[in-house]
Amino acid sequence: MGPKALTLSLGVVTLFGVSCGGESTGIWPPDPGDASYAVVYDPPRVVGSTAACDRLMTHAVMALGRRFHQFELSINFIDNCSASGRGYTYWESFIEGDYTSTGREFVLIPDTTRMPRFPGTFDGTYVRFTLPANPDSLAPTPQDMQLGPRMPF
Repeated sequence: MGPKALTLSLGVVTLFGVSCGGESTGIWPPDPGDASYAVVYDPPRVVGSTAACDRLMTHAVMALGRRFHQFELSINFIDNCSASGRGYTYWESFIEGDYTSTGREFVLIPDTTRMPRFPGTFDGTYVRFTLPANPDSLAPTPQDMQLGPRMPF
């Protein structure tokens, strides 16, 4: 291989390397799937409050599977009703369903009809979304969530 061919080959390899940009999933456009994302709130995050109780969010974990485009979201809560003499209740909300993704955006589609679809974004490390309000089982107001960093499986 002559010097011009070697220079051309190196130029093509360099151009290819720059254009690929080192996407961590190896898939373009990026997909948040085949990974889990988590956050621990310490101290717990207050997501709702009444005269009798405070609802606290302590931990959230989400897993996204690329093959079937499914998700699972587990959120741990504490209902602190000690001010009213009723003590503490520890519980989990588990939401599962499908997701679609386009570029750095995705939509979570819960299996339950009681919860609407909700959009999110993915930056290669974190997923961000707004958990819809659900006064009966989650929080009385929408909750902005950021989970990560990305843990591939």
